Amino acid sequence: MRNRRAGSESKPLVTVFIPMYNAQKYIRECLDSILAQTYSNFEVIVVDDGSTDGSTSIVESYSDPRIHLYKNEKNRGIPYTRNRGLELARGKYLAIMDADDFAAIRRLEISIDYLETHPECRVIGSMCDYIQEGKIRKTPGQIRRDECQNYCALFRSPINNSSAVIDLEFVRAHGIRYNEEYFVAQDYDFFVQCLPYTRIVRLRERLIHYRISAGNITNTTIQKRKQERAAIIQEIQRKAYKNLQINIAEDDLNMIVEWTSGDRAAVKVKDYDKIMDIIEKILIFVPRRDWDGFKRSIQRRMVETFNMLPLSWREKWRLWKKAKPLHGNIYAWVVYARLLKR
Repeated sequence: MRNRRAGSESKPLVTVFIPMYNAQKYIRECLDSILAQTYSNFEVIVVDDGSTDGSTSIVESYSDPRIHLYKNEKNRGIPYTRNRGLELARGKYLAIMDADDFAAIRRLEISIDYLETHPECRVIGSMCDYIQEGKIRKTPGQIRRDECQNYCALFRSPINNSSAVIDLEFVRAHGIRYNEEYFVAQDYDFFVQCLPYTRIVRLRERLIHYRISAGNITNTTIQKRKQERAAIIQEIQRKAYKNLQINIAEDDLNMIVEWTSGDRAAVKVKDYDKIMDIIEKILIFVPRRDWDGFKRSIQRRMVETFNMLPLSWREKWRLWKKAKPLHGNIYAWVVYARLLKR
């Protein structure tokens, strides 16, 4: 590999993969953040999915030999483009980037060091800061240590896709790919496929700046195809229960999946006790060492549900106390304080 820094030959090659579509506004910032990394033994693969703006010209303007641009023959969509990135990558590890995001300067160094020293973890992500309307906002609930996210996958994608670094040999050995039939949540499904074989860990460091756009194609698509999206999410969640070998009654599974994937506003007060009972049944299958991450996911859903219930603060407090066995730490009180502010 050309253009390495001193000593980098002993470090594994990393492929930084960037799928791109009409990203001329941000792609330079994205690429510059990779070229500035403290870890330098990498290649950058940019796969353009039929851009009609100046995105490809910007990528072509770079002279760094580590940057490689590939073009789909026409617009094929994000899951096809991501699978092409999996095929083209030559590195031991694949670091995923969205074309409108940018990385912290030590993203690769910290991620690769973790993977090299934790063979039980073949897929990792990190905390992220979000960029909205040009302003960076910190994500709430900064974790104090690296956390396993496998059981969080029952309710949501375990890590942010743009922060993911994965072992390529691992995903190829298990035939893990992005589902090209899904118009949303392909990354969520990808990570759920990994669940039977590895621990998925979210690092405590904030290594990605993730851009949220009001015109984001995902947000627009979700509004237009809300029911189809919900069906896909439920299908993925059911896979997560199967892959984690969590066996609960079909009626319970239907109720919890509908709650976590659908409209929290549809939950009635009478359903709340039943939901809490189901969560306690699920908790039996969760290893004690993974409770923290699991409970954080539950707390987030509970706050969303509470905010939708037409109850007084006193009534909400009664329901919250019922769920205290799922918390048992100061974080529960912080969450409730947030609830009261709504």
